[in-house]
Amino acid sequence: MGKPAEGLVRLRAFQQSGSVVIEVIDDGAGIDARCVLAKAIERGLVTPDQAAAMTPGAVLKIIFMPGFSTTSEVTRISGRGVGMDIVRAKVEEVCGSVQIESSVGFGTTVRLRVPLTLAIVPALIVRSGEQNFALPQSALVELAYVSERDAASAVERIGDSKLYRIHGRLLPLVWLDRVLGLRSLVSDHSTGFYIAVLETEGRRFGLVLDHLKAPEEIVVKPLSPVLREIGMYSGGTMLANGTLALILDVAAIAVLAGVRQEAEPAAATAEAESVQGQDANPGMEDSVVVYQAGKSGSAELRHGARMAIPLSAVERIERIPLDTIEWVGERAMLQYSGELLSLEDEDGILHEMEIGSPGLKDRRAIAHVSRNDAREHEGEGRTATVMICLRTIDHRQRRVGIVVRRVLDISPRTSLPIAEGIGDEQLTVVQNRVTAIHREFLAPPAVPSPGLLQEVA
Repeated sequence: MGKPAEGLVRLRAFQQSGSVVIEVIDDGAGIDARCVLAKAIERGLVTPDQAAAMTPGAVLKIIFMPGFSTTSEVTRISGRGVGMDIVRAKVEEVCGSVQIESSVGFGTTVRLRVPLTLAIVPALIVRSGEQNFALPQSALVELAYVSERDAASAVERIGDSKLYRIHGRLLPLVWLDRVLGLRSLVSDHSTGFYIAVLETEGRRFGLVLDHLKAPEEIVVKPLSPVLREIGMYSGGTMLANGTLALILDVAAIAVLAGVRQEAEPAAATAEAESVQGQDANPGMEDSVVVYQAGKSGSAELRHGARMAIPLSAVERIERIPLDTIEWVGERAMLQYSGELLSLEDEDGILHEMEIGSPGLKDRRAIAHVSRNDAREHEGEGRTATVMICLRTIDHRQRRVGIVVRRVLDISPRTSLPIAEGIGDEQLTVVQNRVTAIHREFLAPPAVPSPGLLQEVA
């Protein structure tokens, strides 16, 4: 086929949905399904009727059957039909799986998926059908909320498929409670709902959820054989409140829901990777996190003023219990991942939340009341929304916490020239609305040195 005599075999290992994925990719001739079927019929492994009904994916699975080989002669290393059978058996012994993708003329990919045991991974805790589930953040692209007012018009239909338009792109929707056979609490149009935009193995879709809870760092535990056979979960975990939750296998949900894979041949994928380099998510660097801005009772809050921070500068968005925020004089501080963060509250949100009665007017007075007294005014269980951001301070990148009223969206932006009389404020257009960029994040964050990367990690 005009290829060079030297072939290329690539090895990839990465973490995905609570599993370790190891890929072996070559740029050879690929696997000819017709040749595989002919050999399988010749060796009596499948009947002609079974072969006629097989899909291309099922044909590739034949090579894992004991006794199958396309080699006509038995040699010291091939022809006995036991090699791939042993591979599958050993991987399944540790609760893993093996997949094969091949394109004739381009090459073959063998994908081994092995669950992480006792590994700590970041996950978003979600709720559906009155049950909690852990959604690995490695597959999460963004979150969206469709209000009850917009629910009737937000879901579009093409045939039997339900879609949601986001950033000018139609996204297939999958209702988690229906996939898992749970009692449905959210209908198509009657109430508002959350959408988790997920991407895994070339499939992008929106998972419809009842509620979102705070993200957690979870410890992945292996599943028992009974739960593993369901094929929808990659592990289990115990949440911070002591309840149990199953970890969703995003790839398995996409396959079961019929979400199509936007795959490319192996050779084309290799070429695209070499051209794009490290930019695995083009366009995301121009996106921003939009949040509600303005002090209580101000005109800007009444008129729906919005501020934005570049998505590249936002590390996490957390719901922080008020009783975990500490005060040093006038400064609010937070102990976060072994680090002491300064909380910036330009709109006085913490001050509003902590003052529970007209008698508490001075923040310094609040700082000196006891914890029990403070809880009487705060209201137990109240939380503040904090964006953990990386910002350049004194030529170094440091974490800071930005207290916001409400995160509205994550969207691409369109920069605007500064109009005369506005000052040095940088404006942008997000979803056809003028939005101001936070002044401390006007320039993109500087690339940290390798030493700082290690320190942050």
